[in-house]
Amino acid sequence: MRNLIPLVITILILTATGPALAGQELGPATPQSEPRKISLGAGYSYQFTEWEASTCALRMTDVRHNFWYASIAYGLLPNWEGYLKMGVTDLTVKGAVGSGCGSIRASAPPPFDLPGRLETGYEPYLSFGLRGAFHRRADVALGACFQYNHYFDARNEQRGTVWRWGSLDEYYALVEFKDRHDL
Repeated sequence: MRNLIPLVITILILTATGPALAGQELGPATPQSEPRKISLGAGYSYQFTEWEASTCALRMTDVRHNFWYASIAYGLLPNWEGYLKMGVTDLTVKGAVGSGCGSIRASAPPPFDLPGRLETGYEPYLSFGLRGAFHRRADVALGACFQYNHYFDARNEQRGTVWRWGSLDEYYALVEFKDRHDL
């Protein structure tokens, strides 16, 4: 019975925070650094999402990120550490559909599809965080992690011709990703 209560609490917490776990890889909740010691690491993370823009009626499907990073962590207290990650990430969008920007009126442009892929190439990003264990035993650890990610601005320009409504239309698309961050 004594072991059942922490297990039930852990399951409830994980169930309630499930959507928050869909973000970038955070690493283990238990720190890797001893107090007043430094640890170094490197890693890779992959993320797949769908986005909807707030200023346009634009929905981007099949949005993919590759994250490559190096990290440095410093042990603050027993079972607590602060860390910094520096790396690069790309952004690939395989499809974008929408109905134009601005307020949607009867005179709004017809729905559009951006042909091909939008790719930003690799851009730098920074993360910093704090992680630690509230309760730690040999077989189980219960902890928390706080991480802030800041991504540098990226852009993609495309020009081309697409067959639409029985004729060839030229298009120009400029997509800018600014002020991207998550917590």
